[in-house]
Amino acid sequence: MGSGNPALLIYKDYGRHILNRVMAHKKYICNACKNKPFFNFLHNGIHLSFPNGNHASIIWGMGSYTENHYKFEIGLFTTFMGSNTVEAMFDCSKRRQKEIFKHFKVEDQPIGHIKILEFLWLLNKLAE
Repeated sequence: MGSGNPALLIYKDYGRHILNRVMAHKKYICNACKNKPFFNFLHNGIHLSFPNGNHASIIWGMGSYTENHYKFEIGLFTTFMGSNTVEAMFDCSKRRQKEIFKHFKVEDQPIGHIKILEFLWLLNKLAE
């Protein structure tokens, strides 16, 4: 058995689990929540489906690109957390995606450390 911080080893495994879920999120969402605008996305996260077909996955738990990124304590895998920022991934048209990337000055997803007013801007863009 390997040595190391048990919380970090659990975190790495959890990270792979999240990555697999995110990579297949479109199929997962369609099968699990047809016609549902809101649903939980693991602990400390939600998924939003807009009437126009756009989607947003919002997380703020351990390991996310938020103030909770380095909170590796074992109990946090099942603990609901608060945060002043969120991490977002979204599915929308290429044109809308370019507009969002330009606004946040990024080139790819996820977009992290989003404060509440910027989060609301993002939701409005995805709802258009």
